[in-house]
Amino acid sequence: MNAITLHRRVGMLLRLCLLHLVLLPAAVWAQVPQPVAPTPPGQAPQRVPEPDPLLGHRDAQIRDPLDPVWTDIQRRPFDGFPVFPSRLSGYGNSPLQGQPGGQLPGNIPLLPLAAPATPGWPGWARLRDRQALPFAVDLALLVRHADRVWWRAAPADAFVPLYFHDKLRTLQHGAEVQVRQAGEFELLLHTSTRLVAQGPTDLQLGALTETSIELDVRHFTRLRLQTQARDHVVHLPDGSQLQIAGAPAEGEAEGQVLVLLQRADEPSRFGGRATIFNAGARAVRWQNAFGVTRIAPGQRVTMFLRPAATSIGAGLSVTGTSTTADAAGVRCQGADGAELSWCGARFQVGSGRSVRLLPLQGEPFAPPSVSSSAQSAGTQ
Repeated sequence: MNAITLHRRVGMLLRLCLLHLVLLPAAVWAQVPQPVAPTPPGQAPQRVPEPDPLLGHRDAQIRDPLDPVWTDIQRRPFDGFPVFPSRLSGYGNSPLQGQPGGQLPGNIPLLPLAAPATPGWPGWARLRDRQALPFAVDLALLVRHADRVWWRAAPADAFVPLYFHDKLRTLQHGAEVQVRQAGEFELLLHTSTRLVAQGPTDLQLGALTETSIELDVRHFTRLRLQTQARDHVVHLPDGSQLQIAGAPAEGEAEGQVLVLLQRADEPSRFGGRATIFNAGARAVRWQNAFGVTRIAPGQRVTMFLRPAATSIGAGLSVTGTSTTADAAGVRCQGADGAELSWCGARFQVGSGRSVRLLPLQGEPFAPPSVSSSAQSAGTQ
């Protein structure tokens, strides 16, 4: 047997001896009978925790199997994240209530409340190296977000683009904003309106007063309109109007109004369609050539972007009285509370009076013929 083989065998014997010395205490402890806690009558026996052999006889407790054995931190159950008020002054885990003198433990004074913010445009729309832009009810702030945005202050002026290094402008009544190919901009109207436009857009600012705002949208791709406090009238490309009240109606929930207008992705030769989606908390009104539509929160309507080629007159509507045929026209005898409307005109006919309507052409008041009634019944 050479020296190398002898050295290997001696090393193996030493390792076996060390392993035996480590495992012997654990084996001896397993053979010792463990104490059992007395069990009250009517209950299941409780298990006494066994000490960890690696820690010896100290700190014997039931541990979380996912925690390492060397940690000894008592965990508290999760009871939710702390909630802080919007104008919290001072620091700490949570605001303290009931402290005499309004101080923290250890006579640490609270920080003073923040000073009221100065009225003006949002902080993100201000530039440090430039003078503050004027802020008034009859002004709007134009912010260029992406690509090329054109604007002009009056119809007699030329359109000027906004560049990335000079993208803020204040606009007045009559100003126009355009996106001709690709771009995005935002309009802020005092403290009541926020309009974000994406894609080709053409709009003009109308009346800007303390109680009402008027916008003329001639072309749009995607508009996001958020309003509050003031009445809004938005003229759409088809001649219709989107009417938004500044205050909620009786019995209506309070909150801001959020309307999304999106043009359909289709060729312009079809005339174009768009949708109006009410994503706010209050209803809005959409007035077109066929009447007034109430768009409740969560509802969506589809509209054409071109006005109708021919106008359709409203039919004859009589309330509180009756009509009689009079040659080619019709006569309405008055009564208390009687009302007559036709083709957009409305008449209140009092007692002892009468109104006679004569058409300029055709016979709109003639009853339908028997042949046409039979033909329509057969078609159905």
